[in-house]
Amino acid sequence: RKRVAEALDMVRLGQFHDRSVRGLSGGEQQRVALARAFALRPSVLLLDEPLGALDLKLRREMQLELKSLQRALGIAFVYVTHDQDEALSMSDRIIVMNRGRIEQEGAPEEIYAHPASAFTANFLGDANVLEGIAEATEGSRLRVRLAAGTAMIALAATAPTPGAAVRFAIRTENLRLGEAAADAECRFSARIIAETFYGAFREYALELDGGARLRVRRLAQGAPRLAPGQTVAVGWQIEHTVLVSA
Repeated sequence: RKRVAEALDMVRLGQFHDRSVRGLSGGEQQRVALARAFALRPSVLLLDEPLGALDLKLRREMQLELKSLQRALGIAFVYVTHDQDEALSMSDRIIVMNRGRIEQEGAPEEIYAHPASAFTANFLGDANVLEGIAEATEGSRLRVRLAAGTAMIALAATAPTPGAAVRFAIRTENLRLGEAAADAECRFSARIIAETFYGAFREYALELDGGARLRVRRLAQGAPRLAPGQTVAVGWQIEHTVLVSA
């Protein structure tokens, strides 16, 4: 009884210990399932999207609770999720899988900053993946020919052969737009296709000469609002680019 009470308190359901299952919401039933697993005190706990039935606020609260519980219980959590933010915020180590195969493995910060493939770049966080032709290396930089012009990207490994097709990724938050792009190391002209408001930030869909599409995210407050159809400068710093595999 003591262990059951402790497990229910862990998931904030201690006051519902005598309630009928039919009197519990879907989210509360989900938390009972977690408590049932904790009560067994396993050496490894597998959680397959355990917070999927919860509303956004409670899900974020439970994420913090689960992290605290994992440290308090001292057991390994294997946590399966399709929620990118959840994966990044909760894990010590991430395994990104694609069609049953491991695409990349590492610490959240490492995978986010240095995705090894276009799939990982798009799956964890928001990234733009551009295609071009390798022209030449200049120290630790690679010159790439795009339909819209020439760009420089950072090299972390062996340089591709000149003439080879390459892909590189840039996070949406690392692109500069309008006046902010004036001192960017790589800069192009683009046309705004669409604007989406997300509260704290706005996201713009852009089209470069040649048809390549970009998404740019910037804070909604303090920046002038841009309208679809408008032509603006877009750019980035070379250090924010990552060469990725197809």
